[in-house]
Amino acid sequence: MNDKKPLMDYRRVQKLQTPLLLTGALLSGVGTSVSVPLVILGIAIMLFAIVIGVLYYRCPHCGRPLGRIGEGGAYCPHCGKANGFTKEEDTLDGWFDSGSTHFASMKKDQGFWPATMYLEGLDQYRGWFQSALLTAVGAFGQGAPFKECVTHGWTVDGEGRAMHKSLGNGMDPAEIINQYGADLLRLWAASADYHADVRCSHEIFKQLSQNYLKFRNTARYCLGNLDGFDADQLTAPAEMEELDRWAVTRLNALMEKCAKAYNDYEFLVVTHAVNDFCVVDMSNFYLDIIKDRLYCEEKDGAKRRSAQTALFLILDTMTKLMAPILCFTCDEIWLSMPHRSGDDGRNVVFNDMNKPFTDYALDETAMEKWSAVEKLRDDVNAVLEAARAEKKIGKALEAHVALHAGDDAASAALVQVMGLNLAELFIVSDCQVSSAEPDAASTVGQGANFPGLTVEVSEARGDKCERCWMHSPTVGADADHPTLCARCAAVVRKLPQF
Repeated sequence: MNDKKPLMDYRRVQKLQTPLLLTGALLSGVGTSVSVPLVILGIAIMLFAIVIGVLYYRCPHCGRPLGRIGEGGAYCPHCGKANGFTKEEDTLDGWFDSGSTHFASMKKDQGFWPATMYLEGLDQYRGWFQSALLTAVGAFGQGAPFKECVTHGWTVDGEGRAMHKSLGNGMDPAEIINQYGADLLRLWAASADYHADVRCSHEIFKQLSQNYLKFRNTARYCLGNLDGFDADQLTAPAEMEELDRWAVTRLNALMEKCAKAYNDYEFLVVTHAVNDFCVVDMSNFYLDIIKDRLYCEEKDGAKRRSAQTALFLILDTMTKLMAPILCFTCDEIWLSMPHRSGDDGRNVVFNDMNKPFTDYALDETAMEKWSAVEKLRDDVNAVLEAARAEKKIGKALEAHVALHAGDDAASAALVQVMGLNLAELFIVSDCQVSSAEPDAASTVGQGANFPGLTVEVSEARGDKCERCWMHSPTVGADADHPTLCARCAAVVRKLPQF
């Protein structure tokens, strides 16, 4: 409390000023029709009332005019003092106070110091980061109160303009969540390069929704084929099909890339890497090829369980990798998928991210072979499309493919893939390497990845199996199942009989 009294209570000033002002105004008004001296006298009285306010209606502390009057008395807008109250003066400086919060929030109350990371906008290098550094060095002499700083830009509209109400270009997060879902808003934040200004628009969210669907559909494919799978009985590395080991090897590379990106706070690297993995490695190649094994092989057969083991490792890893970003989606996946006995099934975030499955990994030579398979497959698919356009085949399973090497590069590629089931990899009914001249009735094309490779596509031999849809000379060989190929007939024979 302050013992000083104002020079004059504002109510006394008002009681004196008000009559004088009214009298002066009345005399001035009457004088305009009676005499000039009355006008002059009225003006003089009003000026006198104003002078009283200027002289006496001032702050008793700083001497400047009081700018606001309330029921409790005058309050000075300059020094904050009046009617016995004093301004709080414990704040030394706004930046100093915020910069010293590391002591109160960490060292004093939480018992740890320094912080792992300070996160703020780009302008805080000369603000909070700087004041925190100065106060820490000055007070403790132990260096910075943070191990590292992470800064971000500002959110702007799709054209890079700042969001303003006057422009009508603002986007309400609640509106985005209602239209696209909370996970897509999180995916947008994680997919942007936050070091610069981050653009936000409906067009961007529509594009990101496609990336989200790729991840969700990949997870859905895995979930659908893991029904009844025992995650504690994984196929051993030595017994796993080489294509499945290729998929796990690609998964290992994804894990390593994402782990480094998370440690570097490069979240966009994580989202882009997972999206590329889902689109390029999974959807366009691996998942397309293993459909036949998953749908047509014996349910508990070694080939199908090999693919299921790879799918489980892929789903388990991807769910954990994306859980910090797509938290709701990954939680839904986690609650629906099988788990190993050591997993915490309550929520995905209660489990550590996987480490690379090195026991399943292929060596560099094997991975080079599968790189050649991918290139050959692209060349074959191009000619299959041409044959489909010429109406010589409908689906790819109606095709027989012959590969002809015309140079050393093509020959080396065919030698690399020797021993693999090329018909399965190219999803055709039959594929062989040939040295004969292509048939004139066939559709023939040259490879883009291997220009010396000639791809010949003709109609597949044999009848169509009604179960796997492949064309095979073995269809009808089994009298009990005349419409099935030998493989499907053997599988069906083992099914329960009703």
